[in-house]
Amino acid sequence: MSRRILRLLLTAVVALYSAPASAQFARIAEIPGQADRNEAWAPGITVQAANGDVLAFLLEYGEWTNFNTFPPQGTPAHLKLVRTTDGGTTWSAPVELREGHSANGPQGIGVPQVVVQPSGRIVLTFWYMFSPAPAYSAGVEIWASDDHGATWTKAGNKPKDTVSLALSSEGHLVSVDWRDDPVTFESELWTTTSADGGATWGSDAKIPGVNPLCGGAHLSVDGDAGDWVVAFQQCGSPSSIGVMRSADKGVTWSAVMTVGTTTARFGASPTIVQLADGTMWLTYLDGPVIVTRTSADGGATWSGTTAWTGGTDATRDLNPRCAPSTLGPICSFGSRRAGTNFKPFVGIAGTSLDPLIAGTSTESADVPAGFSLEQNYPNPFNPSTRIRFDLRETGLVSLTLHDALGRTVRVLDAGMRTAGTHEVQVQADGLPSGVYVYRLQSGAEAVSRTMTLLR
Repeated sequence: MSRRILRLLLTAVVALYSAPASAQFARIAEIPGQADRNEAWAPGITVQAANGDVLAFLLEYGEWTNFNTFPPQGTPAHLKLVRTTDGGTTWSAPVELREGHSANGPQGIGVPQVVVQPSGRIVLTFWYMFSPAPAYSAGVEIWASDDHGATWTKAGNKPKDTVSLALSSEGHLVSVDWRDDPVTFESELWTTTSADGGATWGSDAKIPGVNPLCGGAHLSVDGDAGDWVVAFQQCGSPSSIGVMRSADKGVTWSAVMTVGTTTARFGASPTIVQLADGTMWLTYLDGPVIVTRTSADGGATWSGTTAWTGGTDATRDLNPRCAPSTLGPICSFGSRRAGTNFKPFVGIAGTSLDPLIAGTSTESADVPAGFSLEQNYPNPFNPSTRIRFDLRETGLVSLTLHDALGRTVRVLDAGMRTAGTHEVQVQADGLPSGVYVYRLQSGAEAVSRTMTLLR
């Protein structure tokens, strides 16, 4: 390859990675202080409050204590809230929002859903069993907070089971409800809206053609067009992930578009979110691995599959539930990666939720005047080099390494970093000779440089 062609190629790669990107950060963290038992993997959900805090709503099932009675007895479920102000580095102590009925055992509370309205109000819904057998009275409770989740008030009730909650382009609540056909007993998806924060709800509308369902569903609203886009899991061998779109707020729907398959027969938990730049992220479980696809045209076409986690049957991940944020998609899920039992984790998504942190970072207390990335030294290098960068304010940082084709080969540094000068030692173990691009991003700022590895 001539030097001129190589320079043109490197110029193109640097230009690609110098453009601001909304979801290049990769971080994963266990949420501490939770029960260590198999039932603790129950799906929760995360959301970013208007003040920037990330809130994780955790559904912690109880445990069965006596199967010889009817109904069987057990300790109640708990819905808890924890918060992080530093991107998952530290978490608050859990705050209990709701305890299940003591006679209902572990299943007294169902999966929570949450949205943040333009006013900053957080609206939370969850299924709740009000009385045990033989009455089995249950429904959806709607709670609201106007102070970023510090305090909560009950805003209403809803009879149908909400499996997804979104905001329309007008700021109204859009609920996707799961129900069974009374004749065929097949599962169906319906939508309904509320213009008053959940106090009252409009008429229902069925989403046609989604049977048979083998898992949850999730709806997102295309911020550019106002269209509704819903993703769901359909039964089959293998099961498939379908997407449908409505341009008239749920009155009519497009045909089902199959965008992928999954080896998870049930509970692939597809979620679909849209970031501020318009990119849609579709996330679901494929066996023990969380995967994602992206769409730049409101769900009309989708990229290939990218694995976010590298779970195995022994360290598997379960039930990813994702939401948009200024940090990128944030996902809560259960995982065995910290031991034999499932515990709750949260990930701030990027090219991988399990980054290979290949560098060793140090920092200086001096606060620089600006945001900058220095040329690595030595360069060319073998087998190690160092990279220095300056941050004028504390924030989430990702320093990534890419080959000449633009593929991410290493995450050199990632996490919350204080204002000041930082230095990362980079080891070239496992990398072939060649020219690489290293890219620094913090918030909306990004800069890239090139380095050369000579073997």
